[in-house]
This record gives sequence, structure tokens and C-alpha cells, in this order.
Amino acid sequence: MQRLTLGRNPARAVALVALAAALAVPAVGHFAGASSHREAPLISQDPAADLTDMYVFRSPDAPDTVTAIINVWPYGAPDGGPNWFRFDDNVRYSMNITQDGGNEADVRLDFWFKTVTQNGNTFLLNTGPVMSLDDPNLNVRQFYSVDLVAGGATTRIAENLPVAPPNVGGLRSRTMTP
Repeated sequence: MQRLTLGRNPARAVALVALAAALAVPAVGHFAGASSHREAPLISQDPAADLTDMYVFRSPDAPDTVTAIINVWPYGAPDGGPNWFRFDDNVRYSMNITQDGGNEADVRLDFWFKTVTQNGNTFLLNTGPVMSLDDPNLNVRQFYSVDLVAGGATTRIAENLPVAPPNVGGLRSRTMTP
């Protein structure tokens, strides 16, 4: 897990992290400037680029850092297999961060994804039980890289980090009871 430390005063950092608008710019050129929850006409046609919610909070395990989480794929249920939702390789997922409380981003984090399919003869995410990120049964894997854009310069701060596959829970009987 990578963290961006936004200063020594975590309370101030949380207060000042006003994420102006989570941007998603698909390769086809459409622009989405805010969460839409699928009501906006253009983004409704590209749910993989639809950033629906953003959460920012002081990290409970490292109080001198801030954790930011974005949600993608509105109404995407975790048990929606066998074709589970994943990040789009053609979308730049961005977080704009202001450190002074203004409306202009001082820092932008760009997240880029790459999908690798081990066995092209099947569309399945896995070909058996998956017990780890490097399990041979995990057929479709995603990796991400993060760019920090600040002061007109772009710096790659993380590269080829594994994305956890969908966690649909343990196997259990699903029966309906009256």
C-alpha cells in the first residue's frame, strides 16, 4: 500500500484535503468532472470511468498520513461474476488535492491500470480457487501505477502494483427462506 503524506499535522491535512473533483478522462475524449451516480448522460455510457464517491480520512494505522478512497462502477455488486468489474486500462483515474483549501489543485494523483490475462482461451477471472495474488488459478490480473503531478512536473511514485481481485466472500449455501 502506498501513502502520500500531506504534512506533519494530520488534522490540518484532513481539513485541507479538499478534493476538488475526481477526474476521469477516458481515452475517447469524454470528460467527467464529478461523481455522477449514472445520472449524467455521457458518463452513463462509460461506467468504468464513473467515479461515484470519494472518502478522505486520517489513517487509523498511521495517524500522520491521510487515506483517500475512490469508488468506481456505480451499482456494481461484488458478486456480479463471472465478469467482475475492473478498472479500465484506457481511463486515467485522478485525484485532485488542494493543500491550502483553495479551489485549485496543488497536487494531482493519476492512477493507471494494466490488465493481464494468463490464459486467453477463457474469459474467466479464475480457473480454480485463488489463495494469493500470484496463484496460478488467477487468470485475469490487474496492476496499477501512480503518477504525482505537482508544480508542472510528473513523477512516477509507484509502478506495477497488484490490484486485489474481487472478494466475493466465502463459499456458502444461498437459500431463500420464507
